[in-house]
Amino acid sequence: MSVRSSSADDRRKELRILTDRVRSTLELANRRYTVIQYPTKYKERSIDLIAINRNRENVVIRIRKTPTLSRDEVRDLIKASMA
Repeated sequence: MSVRSSSADDRRKELRILTDRVRSTLELANRRYTVIQYPTKYKERSIDLIAINRNRENVVIRIRKTPTLSRDEVRDLIKASMA
């Protein structure tokens, strides 16, 4: 197995773990959801879920691995953790 292949496998494994955690959280919140896309080969692909929020609107949740976060993303995460 090449280093590149191993790295891609590691990314897929991490995305799968993250997806399982998001799905678990949605289930604990009694939210309905469906997985609409799953990564196969391309390294930048994400896992997408469609969930329904409290206002009965569809919400797209995109799960992908990223080495950095923007200031806006950090601020949003802080606000969400304090809610």
